[in-house]
Amino acid sequence: MTEDQKPEVLQVDMYVRLPDLIDGPVKRADGVEFQIGDKVRHSEMGVGKVVRVCQYQTVGLALYVEFETGKEKIIGIDFLEKLPNSEKSPGGGSLE
Repeated sequence: MTEDQKPEVLQVDMYVRLPDLIDGPVKRADGVEFQIGDKVRHSEMGVGKVVRVCQYQTVGLALYVEFETGKEKIIGIDFLEKLPNSEKSPGGGSLE
């Protein structure tokens, strides 16, 4: 391939906006408060522990949760149920 035959390479600039990390507790519209260390339940993922609280410019507040299954997921606060910290998960395991 000669210099004249080289394909043109398209270059694209991207701007990625990272979420803001929040240290303190956040409150959902119904008054339920979430913070790092809280135990939560998701209808499909099961029981997990809040590792990070994030504020996204596009979707709002979300929680980074580590689930007992070993999976990690970022989920909006409206899709989680807060559990008492002493509650054991179904199956007897505990996150502590």
